[in-house]
Amino acid sequence: MDQAEGAAARPFHPYTELRNRLSELLLEVLSAPDRGAVVLWLRTYYRLAGPEQLSIPLPSLAEAVSREAGDWPGADGRGALEALLADFDLLQLRHLESDTVYRGAATLDALRWSAGDVIELYPEFRSYLPYAAQRAEKFWAVVGPLMREPCVPEGIEGAVALGLRVFNAELFFEYHELLEDYWRGAEGDQKRFLQGLIQVAVGLHHWQHGNYNGAVILLQEGGERLAVGRPCLLGLDVESFYHQVYATRAALEELGPQRAHELNPTVIPKQRVRAA
Repeated sequence: MDQAEGAAARPFHPYTELRNRLSELLLEVLSAPDRGAVVLWLRTYYRLAGPEQLSIPLPSLAEAVSREAGDWPGADGRGALEALLADFDLLQLRHLESDTVYRGAATLDALRWSAGDVIELYPEFRSYLPYAAQRAEKFWAVVGPLMREPCVPEGIEGAVALGLRVFNAELFFEYHELLEDYWRGAEGDQKRFLQGLIQVAVGLHHWQHGNYNGAVILLQEGGERLAVGRPCLLGLDVESFYHQVYATRAALEELGPQRAHELNPTVIPKQRVRAA
């Protein structure tokens, strides 16, 4: 079976597909923060949209983005919306008078920037509008400040530095995606340490989605691997993070599976920078 046939055989799960597409968007922007305006357009669409109002007139969306973009000159440029529509398969364009829908690259020639253009979330994702809106808010909290910085650090330390922002925004799935390739290419203590970081993030992702056993197991395993980086590795304050991870696991065990959702937000670990 070739790759195309394999992809066709896989069942389509709207939540999983939406999660993956959103994650891909964030990773793309983290690698090129000058594209961060696509997140602003996406977040603004979700702020205007609602269960009964998923079709947002393009002029209204553009006006709202212009208001939000005051501290980010140029972020309201048309190119960002064009990239969002063409490259990320999340939003579609509809021509009201003909009821014609355009997706992907086809939107570029169809955009007229008129009241007859409306922007919509893909129908297959509409049941997950609140999730997507929450994600876009968190993405912007990470990306907005990055757009003001002169450059993004490169290499494994740069990835860990970006990861700190992503982890502290509680974007645990995206954090795992960000670091996975670096973990695969690392060796020795760095590889073990990166695996620990990823396991902690995946454990917290499990907690967010009600998988108590997965959460406590991965927090334990991840914490054990973090120890190799104490007190500091790759610019992170590992000592503090290590103890926070075990405190989180202890708090979850005390609550138990039925009350794990009651975990105090102040117990969720936060990463901090620490010089070697």
